Amino acid sequence: MNYQDFKTLLGSKGLRRRDIVKAFASVGIGSAVMPLARAARAEPNLEVYTWSGHELPEFHQAFIDKNGGSPSFTFFAELEEALNKIIAGYKADVSHPCASSVDKWVDAGIVKPIDTARVEQWDNIFPLMRDIPTVHRAEGGAWMMPWDWGNSSILYRSDLVDI
Repeated sequence: MNYQDFKTLLGSKGLRRRDIVKAFASVGIGSAVMPLARAARAEPNLEVYTWSGHELPEFHQAFIDKNGGSPSFTFFAELEEALNKIIAGYKADVSHPCASSVDKWVDAGIVKPIDTARVEQWDNIFPLMRDIPTVHRAEGGAWMMPWDWGNSSILYRSDLVDI
């Protein structure tokens, strides 16, 4: 379509150049304002770095109820990737490594101990999980808050095993 065809098409619809300029201006203003609307949705704007699947609302419904929306999520596929991305400068407010990698994260200086007195449900965490040696280190305090235990399970053949 050339310019003349376009001009004819616009004229047949009753659009004038002024209408087009208004439309483009409104799109520009909308584009500039949209990030502000997103930021206003949920305060504080919490950045969570975790495994895929942990962004499901049922894992953070209390946050949604309190803040009016979900935090922002970024995902990693394996622990070395997560550690290296943070060492390289990625900033997250909360991350979700496995207990087996906490020592590496502490030694890299990228995490701080948790003030367990500020965690309302700390005493309700299963002691077997809460007292994992990598949760508490000689440097003082708890370095992670265990809240899940893997996403795999035991498989069995129901034709061979009765439960």
